[in-house]
Amino acid sequence: MPSEALKKAKGISIDEHGLPRLPDGRRWVQVIHAPKFLETASHLVPVFGLLTFFYTSDHFRKFAIWNIVAHLIVFIPTVHIPAFFTEKFSWIDLSWPLGLLSLGLLVWCLGTSPLSIRAFVGFQYFMIGGRMALWILVNWKIVVKGRELPRYQYRRLVWEEKPFFFGLVSNTTISMQIEICEQWIWNVSWLCMPAMLHAQDTQASWSPLVIVGFAIWAISFYLETLGDKQKFAWVNKKMKEGEIAGLGRKGGKVCDAGLWRYTRHPNYFFQWAGWVGIVLSCIPALLRLQGQVSQVAWISFAVILFYVPVGSYLMMVYYTGSIPAEVYTVQTRTEYKEYQKTTNMFFPGPPRTHNA
Repeated sequence: MPSEALKKAKGISIDEHGLPRLPDGRRWVQVIHAPKFLETASHLVPVFGLLTFFYTSDHFRKFAIWNIVAHLIVFIPTVHIPAFFTEKFSWIDLSWPLGLLSLGLLVWCLGTSPLSIRAFVGFQYFMIGGRMALWILVNWKIVVKGRELPRYQYRRLVWEEKPFFFGLVSNTTISMQIEICEQWIWNVSWLCMPAMLHAQDTQASWSPLVIVGFAIWAISFYLETLGDKQKFAWVNKKMKEGEIAGLGRKGGKVCDAGLWRYTRHPNYFFQWAGWVGIVLSCIPALLRLQGQVSQVAWISFAVILFYVPVGSYLMMVYYTGSIPAEVYTVQTRTEYKEYQKTTNMFFPGPPRTHNA
């Protein structure tokens, strides 16, 4: 982050969002990109996934078509149109979980696997999507009337530094619409792979690996929810003590209670761990599929499935998760820099002692 002397030398001022700006209006914040090969994969895997569903095999084609239709129905009215008129990207926090809810419905409606498996997988997608949708509905005023959420302010910085299509797209409105498309395409190209495998595995059973994977998801979901509960209790406690502790505040203490003592983003980490559990639970279904489709199709499905933890990690850390959230926080809360020095960003670990 820029030192005060360097800020002064460059004529940097602080904008209404608490972020430093250069004299020409550009925000002056370090943008941290994912490793090049992972960033490239994030653009290529969705294309690979869609080609796989439509051209290597017809096994998941019907599900893929309905999934695309469902996401268009969800995303056009809830984020594409509102984002165009309000110039806010934060609407995606409602659309993306609603997309997961629609995936859960498709598992129930289109699935051919035993009812107990299909019901639980649909329930997983419902809980993941429902939890996120509930958060944005509780904070609805922030999306409608408040500022852009910090993680989406960060996406604007990324568009400024690395415009889409090799620098050809510099318009923010167009960039926003392109990234909205990217996010729902992720849902219909790789994040749907576990749902597809479970939904159409007619020989599915509660095998040990399925149980272990589902248990990892359930424990992760509980810990993700517990982290939010601990943060909520901490905020209420601080506010009762007369401190400003709400979302988007400037200054104030940093939450290091409970799980937040071991990772700066327990919500993102345990959401990612949940996807790891879901992928593990799919391995038996993937193995049974090997004799039903061509070798090329099977390998393609395997690649997409095992990309799910990679892609979700990129989301939770680089795109709209840990790093974007911290860019704003570190500018507005001086104590957060110390928190960064003593606490792991993503993977939990014991707190470190920092000597100034």
